[in-house]
Amino acid sequence: MVITEREGSSRTIAAAGSGVVDFKWSDGWSVFDVGRSPQPIPGFGVCRTACAVESFRLLQRAGIPTPYMKRIDERTVRVREFQVPGHEPLSGKAEGLVLPLEWLFRYEIGEKFRNRVRKGEISLDALGLPPGTDINTVIKLPRIFVECSTKFERRDRYLSDEEARKKADLDEGAWMVARACVVRAAFILQQELNRCGYDLLDGKFELGRTWDGRIMLVDVAGSPDEIRARKRVDGRLYCKEPLREYLETLPWREELRIAQGAYPDDSSHWPSYPVLPDDIVDYLSDLYREFTLDYTGKRVEA
Repeated sequence: MVITEREGSSRTIAAAGSGVVDFKWSDGWSVFDVGRSPQPIPGFGVCRTACAVESFRLLQRAGIPTPYMKRIDERTVRVREFQVPGHEPLSGKAEGLVLPLEWLFRYEIGEKFRNRVRKGEISLDALGLPPGTDINTVIKLPRIFVECSTKFERRDRYLSDEEARKKADLDEGAWMVARACVVRAAFILQQELNRCGYDLLDGKFELGRTWDGRIMLVDVAGSPDEIRARKRVDGRLYCKEPLREYLETLPWREELRIAQGAYPDDSSHWPSYPVLPDDIVDYLSDLYREFTLDYTGKRVEA
């Protein structure tokens, strides 16, 4: 059977012609590697689409190659297809291959990252910080910090630069080009968000390599799904973090940890998402809408 559509945690990718696919966003959401929740959050789909288009255009104007072609409707954008490793192209043709990595960048030490520093997984020197630096407070890093985690594995795991380079089959030159692309793209987003009244704290990109060896962005960047941004006027975080923080307060979260530890490769044993109360749904919906208005200059109503 020929597969021409693939469903992800927040969108469907569907063939739209030879070498071309459509990203179609839903109002679904996903955290903690569980997969898509059946409970929608109104506005998530149109906000993701609007932010994706804004970021694609912003990065392209800065000379950073992306697969973006055009916007189809309020929930859909059309892009050139890059092949996911281990899968045939949905459209029958691909411009290149998605690298099996997520590229993570940070401008500030957040709580989860702080724990990794405390455990010695990340050194102060690697962050550009002097020995003895107190990391128990909010710290802006003196320079961007970039690392990689796995992509397309059941559970994400962090990689050393050498592990990441080998996993992506990049020589030293291609690795440096890829890293420079991430640093440049993060800087562009940071400048734009600063203009909109936000500080960019961290985020992620996905890269691909064309068949002739060129490195380029191959997925969406700049929506609250892919970044954490803090609004300067009120200090609020605009991202999925409030959703994660709410779920961390529930007994469900510990049940999930236990199940994922016992059955890391069999999600059928994992507890289903709890139903979010109306006030949490409304808060998250308003959060995404407000960010989208600030970032794109356009109000979304759906």
